[in-house]
Amino acid sequence: MKKFPKNLLNDMYDNNVRFDKIMHIPTLICSISERVSDEFQDFLGDAYQEKQSADILAQCPTLERTLKEIRENDDIEDFAGEVAQDLYRECGDFEFLINIEIAIPYNFKFSEEGKYFSNSLGGIYQMQWILAKDMVNAAEIAIERATALWEKECEKAKREKGLV
Repeated sequence: MKKFPKNLLNDMYDNNVRFDKIMHIPTLICSISERVSDEFQDFLGDAYQEKQSADILAQCPTLERTLKEIRENDDIEDFAGEVAQDLYRECGDFEFLINIEIAIPYNFKFSEEGKYFSNSLGGIYQMQWILAKDMVNAAEIAIERATALWEKECEKAKREKGLV
């Protein structure tokens, strides 16, 4: 079995992103219980939000019907097993459902010319659910999302300081 690449661990650390919850989609539907895990219940609550639903839909467009059902059904937790089956059936390329946690950068420092010097981190995090083919793919997606968030916050800080 191939080990998870150490450079990806370092990149995740450097980009201030980590895996908060990891669920293996095929085994979600193997539960003998009517109720799936608390982590999957958390996903259902978060997928109710428009932004999170749109992010998942962008990764797996065939989930449109399921995501619409999550947003419109106030008792979706009662159908969690069916939603897990939909994930497995509709998103066959994806094996993992992962909640990532990204530290939100703030307090950016720039030179008078707008050159980046530093920023602060800590205390404020953005949580996002992602689908991934494997854990390497998950790390790559997490790093990409963290980089995009950093760039967005950096540009926002430059605009607020009148540097753009």
